[in-house]
Amino acid sequence: MKGKLMGLLLGAALMIAPCAVRAEIVPAQLPDAHIARSVMIDGIEVTVDADVYGADVDKVQAYQVKKQDLGKTPEAKVDLSAWIGDEEIVRRTEPEENDIRFETASGAQVQLADYMHSFRGAGCDRLDGARLGVMMTYTWADNTSLYPETPQIAQLSGMSVSEAVQKLAPIMEQLDVTLVDEPFDGIRLGLDELNEATRMHLEEGVAPNQTLTEGWTAEDEHYCLRLPMLYHGLRIMPWQENTKKLDFDNTPDAYAYAWITRQGVEKLVMDFVPGEEKAVGDAFVPISAEEALDACERELKKQEKNWGIGERAEILNPHISRMWLGYVMMPDHVDKSRLSTNVFRATPAWLMSIYYDNSEQKPMGNASWQKNVAIDARTGESLLSW
Repeated sequence: MKGKLMGLLLGAALMIAPCAVRAEIVPAQLPDAHIARSVMIDGIEVTVDADVYGADVDKVQAYQVKKQDLGKTPEAKVDLSAWIGDEEIVRRTEPEENDIRFETASGAQVQLADYMHSFRGAGCDRLDGARLGVMMTYTWADNTSLYPETPQIAQLSGMSVSEAVQKLAPIMEQLDVTLVDEPFDGIRLGLDELNEATRMHLEEGVAPNQTLTEGWTAEDEHYCLRLPMLYHGLRIMPWQENTKKLDFDNTPDAYAYAWITRQGVEKLVMDFVPGEEKAVGDAFVPISAEEALDACERELKKQEKNWGIGERAEILNPHISRMWLGYVMMPDHVDKSRLSTNVFRATPAWLMSIYYDNSEQKPMGNASWQKNVAIDARTGESLLSW
C-alpha cells in the first residue's frame, strides 16, 4: 500500500507541478513492484529478478529540452558563492562562445558553458596527484562506462556518503537540478588508499609531466561519486549510449560526477544539465514493466552489426535486477545537417541493465559487464543500438 501511495503521489507531481521536485538532493526511491521471470534476448536466456521503480506512475510526458545555457553573464543568473564560497573572483574569461570561466586567488575555477558545467577547487590539483596510482590500484578510470550492479562504497570516518552528497545541494539549487542520494558508481579514498596509490605510482615511475603527491592527511580523504539526476520526477538514463538512429549519435552522460572531501566539493563535472523545455505531444499512459520485457524479446534480436551480448564470448549468469521508468535524452535533430549536441528529446522509457560475466574478459575494477537497454514507454521500441 505504501508503494502504491508513493506512486500515486509521484504521478500527481508529474502532472500537476513537475518542476516542484527539482533542485534538491532526494533519498533513493523505494521499489513499487517486483518481477521474477526470464526473457530470451539475443538468443540468450536472461533471468529477471528485478525491483521495479515507477510501476505506479499513471502518465508520462515527452519534452524537447535544451542543455542549460546561462549565457554570457551567468553570474547574473546564479550565485557563484555556491561553488566558491566567499572567495573573491580575480579572473574572468569570456571567449567568443558561451564558455565563461571564473578563477579565485586560491586557484578554484568555475566553468559555466552550455556543453559542460564544471568546478575545480583549490585542492583539486593535490588530489590529482594520486590519480595515476588510484587508477592502477582500482583499475578505475574517470571515463569508465562499466558500472557496478550494487556499488559498495566504504564509509569515511566522520563523513558518510550521504553527508558528502549533501555538500552538493547549494550548487544543485543554483542549477535547478535534483540529484538522487544513491551513487551508481564510486569509491572512497581514505589514507590507506591514498598511500597505496602513491606507492603504486612510485613503483610505476613518475613521468616528467606527472605530479606525485605524498604526505597525505585526513583532510585529503574523499569520495569520487557518480550520482543520478531526476527530470520531472523520473530518473534520467545516466550512461552514454549509441541510439538506433545513427552511428555516433549518442545520448549524453547525464549525471553528476563529484570529488568531495570533508571541507567540501573539490571537483564537479556535469556534461548535461536540463534547461529550456517544451512539452511534445500529449501525456500518455506508459507501457508496463512486463510489456517492456516482452518488447525486449521482440526487439533485441541479433543485428547485422552483431553488437549483442552473445557475440564471441561465453555469457555467464545474465540477469536484470532493476527496472526504472525514466527518461532517455535522445538527440533531437533540429538542424538536420548535423548531429545535435545541445537539443534533446526527453523520451519516457523503461531503463534496465543486463549484467553478466564474460568468460574471455575481466571487468574493470568492481564493475560487471553490462548491456544497457531502453524501451520506449509509448511504442515498445528499443531506443539504443544493440
